[in-house]
Amino acid sequence: MFTMDVLYSTEHTLSRLCDNFRFFLCSIKINRISVIGLPIFFLYLFSVSLNANNSNPPINDLPSPEIVHHEEHLSFLNHNKTPNLITDIELPELSVSHTYCCSGSQVTLSINGNLNGNMFWYIYKDSCGSNLVGITSGNSYLLTVYSTTTYYVSAGQSTSSNCANITVNVNSSQTQPTTACYETATFDDASCSWVVTGDQPDEPTTACYETATFDDASCSWVVTGTQPTCPATACYETATFDDATCSWIITGTQPDEPTTACYETATFDDASCSWVVTGTQPDEPTTACYETATFDDASCSWVVTGTQPDEPTTACYETA
Repeated sequence: MFTMDVLYSTEHTLSRLCDNFRFFLCSIKINRISVIGLPIFFLYLFSVSLNANNSNPPINDLPSPEIVHHEEHLSFLNHNKTPNLITDIELPELSVSHTYCCSGSQVTLSINGNLNGNMFWYIYKDSCGSNLVGITSGNSYLLTVYSTTTYYVSAGQSTSSNCANITVNVNSSQTQPTTACYETATFDDASCSWVVTGDQPDEPTTACYETATFDDASCSWVVTGTQPTCPATACYETATFDDATCSWIITGTQPDEPTTACYETATFDDASCSWVVTGTQPDEPTTACYETATFDDASCSWVVTGTQPDEPTTACYETA
């Protein structure tokens, strides 16, 4: 588009013109004006002359439509103009759609407060009153964030004493983290970071002689170790594994051996788990009518007692 230089002395008049006709002139830089804008400029001078002679309010007093200026078109707001300083006012409350984001992300800045008679919210970065980002008469502004930045907002142009501020963090670390077999890494656009989810399976309950080791290949717990071999026990014994000592405990006693005669033998039988008594008393000897046989445990034999009566004296013709 063909452009021509405008004299510096017309700067204040042009600024006033932009304020009232900003819906089609806000994109024109302060030191240049398009050919299309020249007729409007002279129309404005003519309207000022007419307003001086009638009772209608000047066009500069009419309310302006809500607009949003971009940073590169706002030099006229700071060039050779005295800021409209506002002091002792209630600061607005600020919030952002994301406090963490990726570089180049768009973040909505929300403004909750009173303009206190001013037309615009002024949005700065890095410090209050300098590095103007943009202005808006609404309650939100769309930011494009490339690095961690603190934004400052004031009602009207500001000094460093009356800005609310909020910080938007840019997360520059976007390398996918190493995860365990049971974890999943998902990239979260809101925080511009990897979110790792998933928990290791619960370790199984193990016996005292077992060891649980997590195997990444199968992504499961592997239990190793075997119970000590149960010891051999007699028929009357019981083996019980004790987890406290991690060993076998044998309980039970052999039945008492029975009392046996001198000629008997007691043997424990594992099959029946009882004592078996074997052996018989020696046969009682044959005794004469006058003898008595008695078994003697001490000698383990029969003792024969008794004697034959004395033979009587007989006559020559007698036989005893």
